[in-house]
Amino acid sequence: MDGTEKAVSYSIQHRLSVALSLLIVFIGLLSGGYNFYTAKLDAQEWQDNYLLQILNINLNNNAINIDSTSEIFAINDEADTNLYVTKLLPEQYKVNVAGAVLFRVPQNLSNGLHTVIGNISEYRVAIKKMSTGERLIVAQSTIERDELVADNALRAFIPILLLVPLIILLIRQYIVYLFNPIKQTSLLIDQSKYDDFSLISLLDLPKEIHPFVISINQLLIRVSEHISMQQRFIAEAAHELRSPLTALSLQAERLDSLTMSSDAKEQLKTLRAGIERNRDLVSQLLTLAKVQANKKLMTASVPLLTTLKTVLEELMLLAEKKQLDIGVDIGSLNANTIFIQADEHELFLIFKNLIDNAIKYSDDCGVIDIKVQQIAGQVLVSILDSGPGIAVEEISQVFSPFYRCLGTNEIGTGLGLSIVKTITDKLGASIKMNNIKNSGFEVIVSFDEVKK
Repeated sequence: MDGTEKAVSYSIQHRLSVALSLLIVFIGLLSGGYNFYTAKLDAQEWQDNYLLQILNINLNNNAINIDSTSEIFAINDEADTNLYVTKLLPEQYKVNVAGAVLFRVPQNLSNGLHTVIGNISEYRVAIKKMSTGERLIVAQSTIERDELVADNALRAFIPILLLVPLIILLIRQYIVYLFNPIKQTSLLIDQSKYDDFSLISLLDLPKEIHPFVISINQLLIRVSEHISMQQRFIAEAAHELRSPLTALSLQAERLDSLTMSSDAKEQLKTLRAGIERNRDLVSQLLTLAKVQANKKLMTASVPLLTTLKTVLEELMLLAEKKQLDIGVDIGSLNANTIFIQADEHELFLIFKNLIDNAIKYSDDCGVIDIKVQQIAGQVLVSILDSGPGIAVEEISQVFSPFYRCLGTNEIGTGLGLSIVKTITDKLGASIKMNNIKNSGFEVIVSFDEVKK
């Protein structure tokens, strides 16, 4: 053995369907074969009884009028279907019909039913010796008899043969129906959000998989508790860091008012910048922890443009430092009719982080366009900046906590977009990012429209 484990994948539903299908085919063939065999025996017995009845009728009624060359019961033009009734003298062994020898009867042939070989085919013969020493014979070719037997047996076998695929189809459909709750549960789990630890319902699920589902639910509980503990730790750690960082910031401000050399001034400037970055980091950590911990949707109808206006007022100083031209375009929409179902503060955080990024990464004297549209029951807010954009392979990673795009000198914590993604997922909104050729970078957030 090479010491490696090989994954073996199989479907219980498929195996059960195949096993039941093979069992049904086997039972169908077995019962069909039995019906075929018994129907064949019944048909042969019925034909033999028919010959004996004809023999007895002729013995009781008109055997005296039958000679050694008689042919009666000509059923149709085919000789194989005819019944031959004839009488043989004591020393006669040939059965003649229409001047030709049909078959020969052995001398010691006993009364009853026999199969004899004729000139053309085999014949089934019913024979009875009369008191006169003559023998009365009723005969029929086995060709027609065998065809009738086969037809009768097939009529008993074919319905079972036709029922087998129908039963297999019904069984397969029933198995699919039985496994459908499991499939629906699997789809529900696949569609769940990464931070959704809701327990899986046991309703409509087969009892056989209840232990498995219960184990998954217990795992979800443990994972949820572990993540909650981590979030509390981050929030508490960040909260504990705020006070010493604030104290350091105040002491740095006091130092700045003292007389010191130019080198010391530069060192103090670097120290204050580092303290400020750490204060931003702690603030973002607290915000992220709060957003992640708040699972319940405390929403209201929030006026979108009012929120955008508040964000722009807070960030305007940053935009003016870089001499950026920021414009908001709502087209022909009525500003008083655009509402979003959300928590007002969380909606504010979405646009604050997105517009703050647009300001940071736009070139000096650049342009930022904010456009609001209503399309098919959705409110779309696009933020287009004149910055360098993001490499295509990095777009899917920018929502990860602490991820910073390569090649940028901007100061940041790497938590802003993670906060945005957490909130939009909770609100059921979507966010897309695109590099616009020769224009910059565009972020589009789509919300469900709220009618007022």
